[in-house]
Amino acid sequence: MSRPETVRPVIESALGSTSHPYHFYCPDLAAVDQYLAALGKYIRSGVCLVPERAAAVRRDIDRLLDRRLVLMTTMPIPRFREM
Repeated sequence: MSRPETVRPVIESALGSTSHPYHFYCPDLAAVDQYLAALGKYIRSGVCLVPERAAAVRRDIDRLLDRRLVLMTTMPIPRFREM
């Protein structure tokens, strides 16, 4: 039985952290980009001196990048109006 082309796949909007018991709420690209910017800033600030914690943050960044790719491939392409 095949799925009709009009039915879009369901994508979870929450992504769990790899190291902490919290979730990233990522319903769209803007939310994912905000989390990526915050985690990148955290890594670059030098606050994260424990190597295990830095590795966990990098894993979260990798998961968010995967989520961003999924959103980019499943979102409808916006149509631009002709001027």
